[in-house]
Amino acid sequence: MNIKYVLYSLFNKKSRTQDILCKTLPFVFVIFFLNQLWGFYHDDAYIVLRYVQNFLDGNGLVWNVGERVEGYSTFLWVMLISLLGYCGLDLVIALRVLGITFALATILLLFNSKKDEYPWGALLLSTNSCFALWALGGLETIAFGFFVLLGCLFFLKKDQSLKTSFLVGIIFSLAAMTRPEGLLFFALTGLFFFYNPKGLSTINFKSSMLYVAGFLFLYLPYFIWRYSYYGYLFPCTFYVKGGTNIFKLLFGTRYLYHFLMSYGFPLLIILFIKNKKNFIKQNLYLITLLSVFGGYVLFVGGDHMPGFRFFVPTLPLFYLFIHTVFSEVSFRQNRRVHMFVLIIIVSTNFFVSFISIPRGISQTREAMKHSYKYRNCFSIPDHAAYVGKHVGLYIKDNWPAKATIALNVVGAIPYFSGLRSIDMLGLNDYTIAQREISYDYSLLPHNVSEFTSLLTVGGRKDLVHKLTQQYLLWQLIPGHGKGDGQYILSRKPDFIIIGFAHGADKPSFLGDKEILSSPDFYSSYILRKARVKITDQLFPYFFLNKEDFFDFTYYERIN
Repeated sequence: MNIKYVLYSLFNKKSRTQDILCKTLPFVFVIFFLNQLWGFYHDDAYIVLRYVQNFLDGNGLVWNVGERVEGYSTFLWVMLISLLGYCGLDLVIALRVLGITFALATILLLFNSKKDEYPWGALLLSTNSCFALWALGGLETIAFGFFVLLGCLFFLKKDQSLKTSFLVGIIFSLAAMTRPEGLLFFALTGLFFFYNPKGLSTINFKSSMLYVAGFLFLYLPYFIWRYSYYGYLFPCTFYVKGGTNIFKLLFGTRYLYHFLMSYGFPLLIILFIKNKKNFIKQNLYLITLLSVFGGYVLFVGGDHMPGFRFFVPTLPLFYLFIHTVFSEVSFRQNRRVHMFVLIIIVSTNFFVSFISIPRGISQTREAMKHSYKYRNCFSIPDHAAYVGKHVGLYIKDNWPAKATIALNVVGAIPYFSGLRSIDMLGLNDYTIAQREISYDYSLLPHNVSEFTSLLTVGGRKDLVHKLTQQYLLWQLIPGHGKGDGQYILSRKPDFIIIGFAHGADKPSFLGDKEILSSPDFYSSYILRKARVKITDQLFPYFFLNKEDFFDFTYYERIN
């Protein structure tokens, strides 16, 4: 093939070659990253599956049979999995089918309807490995992003009718039933239904009312049901993860900074927009959604999970915005320059995503140990999911079927063991979730020079050293600070697993610390160890020993 002809086809007038490439490449890229990351699966997905399994077994939407506790915040996701499970599909496979389906549907939504424009938003989304990672991870992340994007696209339609307003409300109710943050997008979109530079008009008012009516049409019956069923305004996850403090703000700032440093570079082309004031005015809706949600993520402290999970639902909106920027830059009339810049940005996005995936055992183990692991995308299961599955199967085969177990890692172990479980972090326990935890903020920086020191490695190490003298490290991680040792012991569980999935005799969380420091604990429980055999090829990623087993540590009640 003539190289000159290929280059001409790519950088000059729009050609059939360009059209085919741009419509095919998004699917090629996303399939590439799905293949690279196929082994990933997160432990939290098993929490949802336990609710689904109990629901399909006729026990209701519960985590433990007979206990109405709302330890999930993904009602629509639970219902979709239940539907596939009812049809006979394996629940783990159902999660993946749904995740990949919503991922592909999201990419299709980003294909622009204008014939003279290319789907640059779809190309950027498909070259972001975080998007593919969470299509496989088992959580509702991609589905939530799909509903948010769908609602925003309908809102942005120029020929918006009153029927469309009602439909947008319904779509955002689906988003809110998939993730509680959907309420935030519903509220912000509602403001823009009312917003009009010329003032509030009758049509605006009618559209707003129909928008709210569409939302309440589905969400109100759902909310009434869940309140009557569980008896609380919010799920346990809200009480555990909600609110903010200075620790969360510090973590959130770091999280936002790392995301922008990794994937925020396309924003630089805004510098090439001539009339920035007019551009901001025309795109205020998308700018507001992205900015407010970014502030929300900062406020709640970000997330510890890989692949920037908290930002993944807004990646479609982010790249839709970047697509809009592409169409407004000053050099857009020069097709060669325009196409060249776009290809450079897409290529850079792909490169950043590709290098975020650790290669080999040593590189993967090193990345998993790092406190910045949320920047990476892993091709192996989450540690708790992998180890927890094997521990859960061991427990099912060796412990009494009517035993009760207290533990911190509450995904795979309860799901595969089938035992009644007590969630020591409170995600599935209202008593622990609603406990107020206080912190000593005097340990934190109080002036400009002290905050400036956090920009240095030494300054950050000094702060971590001070904090860990008083707190366990995981107590400070958002979503892991709750616990109640005395409450756990009052429940008299038959077994207690301290720390993570493989167990320990030293504390990692607040509940662990309080249990191990209780004077009554050692008179009632005895430390035991068991060897759990694993023969698969993933074992070296998680354990250093060359034998095909790991030691499982737990405490058993003796009186």
